[in-house]
Amino acid sequence: MIQEILESEHSIEWLEDIEKLDYVREAVVLHRTRAGPIRKGFFRPGKIVGYSKLKKDARSYAGYFHRRVFWLSKGDRTPESPGGAYSPTGAPCEGVDPRTVEAGKSGRLTEKAWGGPLP
Repeated sequence: MIQEILESEHSIEWLEDIEKLDYVREAVVLHRTRAGPIRKGFFRPGKIVGYSKLKKDARSYAGYFHRRVFWLSKGDRTPESPGGAYSPTGAPCEGVDPRTVEAGKSGRLTEKAWGGPLP
């Protein structure tokens, strides 16, 4: 299923400067559109920093599309809150380095995302 989701992606839309972020959380959500914005009201756990846009032929499931969303939780380690959760090292289980994210390719955990050498 995840491979089909990745293969249907056209691009990634970033809403924040990802060069400033150590990690983002990666999740798959159901959304009504292939490429429209995913707004905060739709996804409540945290702040959305990016989302995938799908190809025109992406398959829907009962009128919904599987799309990836990239987000930060309120307590995550960020430039504004370097002492947040996972500080000085660590990352959430769904955390990935946003610089490794591409359309059709899952993000990876890196030393930058972890905040030091990977365990």
